[in-house]
Amino acid sequence: MGHYYPLQRNRNGNSMVNIAQPASQPDVRGDLPLDSWLRGVHPGQQVWWNDPSIGLWSGHYIVDEIQGNAVTRQNTPLILREVPESSVRASIEARAAELSPTKPEDLLPVVDRYEGASTIRGYATTKQQALYLGNAVLDHMVIVVDLAENVTMHDGTVLEKAWVASTGMAEFDQD
Repeated sequence: MGHYYPLQRNRNGNSMVNIAQPASQPDVRGDLPLDSWLRGVHPGQQVWWNDPSIGLWSGHYIVDEIQGNAVTRQNTPLILREVPESSVRASIEARAAELSPTKPEDLLPVVDRYEGASTIRGYATTKQQALYLGNAVLDHMVIVVDLAENVTMHDGTVLEKAWVASTGMAEFDQD
């Protein structure tokens, strides 16, 4: 795309172009790179939403609506619905910059261990984030977070790796 330069007049009143300073033109393309995967996001597409607060609601979502019908800016609002659909939330509003095509590899589930099985409570990349999230969503004080492998979930599926939050007291945490 060519550059636009401001038209100026010299001392004699003749028109001249100052090529040292391009004119500030509004970028109708938005602030996303032209080859960004976000530009191709469309209603019905499954995406990963990275909850910007503490990761509590991060997960797979379906795009229901895009404000302006196209994603051109990082702050483009989108309406998403959870996959699988949850009775807790009908939909959420997210910004394009919070989306990924898939779950980031370094983002691990934070689970609580209760009665020998686990439930995903959110996602975190560090032990500190996992501890913070665990204390925010569990009804008991989490004092231990360990990175564990082969964690069995309530439905019988096994997670390869997960942050396991617990109280550190055997009477509350049963394996």
